Amino acid sequence: MIRRPWRHRNLLESFIGAFRGLVTILRHERYTKLVGFSGVLIILFAVILNVSLIEIAILVTTITIVLLAEIFNAAIENVLNILKPYRDHHVKVLKEVSAGMVLLASFGAAITGCLILLPKIILVLK
Repeated sequence: MIRRPWRHRNLLESFIGAFRGLVTILRHERYTKLVGFSGVLIILFAVILNVSLIEIAILVTTITIVLLAEIFNAAIENVLNILKPYRDHHVKVLKEVSAGMVLLASFGAAITGCLILLPKIILVLK
């Protein structure tokens, strides 16, 4: 087996590398920061509204899906920028499809958030 210099030697190094990756994406990707911050606010809001544990789990899962889509989108865009740094129609299409994935996940998250939180907000306002 070929030894690659970027390969982690053990599980701890793998976790540290993964954590560094999350820190990098949060530090450098504007929309990932926005999604992460919004997600934290939504969860805090849900706790304040006394949302059930299962509903919070659904919200966390939905927020995680949006974050994953955003991270995947950033990875695709960065790879495409390295491979094709000049304007290319195919790169444009791939970036738009990748952004569409984030948009779809965001719409789903917004609908899920409304279905869970709006009834609680209406109860509080009555």
